[in-house]
Amino acid sequence: MRVTRDVRFGAVAGCAAVLVGSVGCVPDREPAAGWVDGAAAVRPAVHSVWATRPALERMAAFTPVGSGFTVAVDSAAALVLTNAHVVADTGGTPHPRLSVLVQADTGAVLYPAEVLALDPGRDLALLGIADTTLTPVGWRADRVAMGEPVATIGYGLPEGGIVDTAGAQVMTRFTVARRFTAGHASSYRTLEPGDPSTNVLEVSLFLFPGVSGGPTFTRDGRVLGVNRGGWELRAETTSYGHVIPVLVVRQFLRASGYEAAVFADSGES
Repeated sequence: MRVTRDVRFGAVAGCAAVLVGSVGCVPDREPAAGWVDGAAAVRPAVHSVWATRPALERMAAFTPVGSGFTVAVDSAAALVLTNAHVVADTGGTPHPRLSVLVQADTGAVLYPAEVLALDPGRDLALLGIADTTLTPVGWRADRVAMGEPVATIGYGLPEGGIVDTAGAQVMTRFTVARRFTAGHASSYRTLEPGDPSTNVLEVSLFLFPGVSGGPTFTRDGRVLGVNRGGWELRAETTSYGHVIPVLVVRQFLRASGYEAAVFADSGES
């Protein structure tokens, strides 16, 4: 399914413009040149997740709803990791017409997506799409230290408007584009005391709207976790974003039967 894009929208001009809709808002503090290789390694694996869900009181729109990234590929499909709140409502019901937009040098393709596993408690979901050409990310096995540089790549949401559909074609007045932002690791914490499934890493990253479900990674391009930007976190007055660490990701994949598929050849280091 091909995507036709009519009008581009510019990047957010400043932090304050999107503070209400973001988890944290801290300007980039790392020189971009120091991240070129790591970003180049991760960028092709990052995708935009689209769904039909209520956008206005009286209509539903097919729109970008978050980010995701490739974690495994076999002869039949690619596995894409994202947040549960990106692909499902608060009751855990997946949004209708769920798709993943893959942008490559040869063009952009919107693939229908199947929800393979869903865990609202850990805020994680695994999708399957019919693209066997993708390259999965590599994982960071050990915990990151306080002050260690980290970065993320994700897709910003279109700023307003409705995305119209006509048959198999998607016609939108906006372009979704990957964005990069960098910061530092702060500390690990548990959102719900006594429940290790709610462990998160606090980071001084600007987790802009749409980055939910995208990867956070270190300078060597190793992914250390999944961005979490649920509405329940946006009410906090904090300059920190939350990342679901790799150990919680493994718990989720083990429970759903996909751990071996994702981590067998992940190249953890």
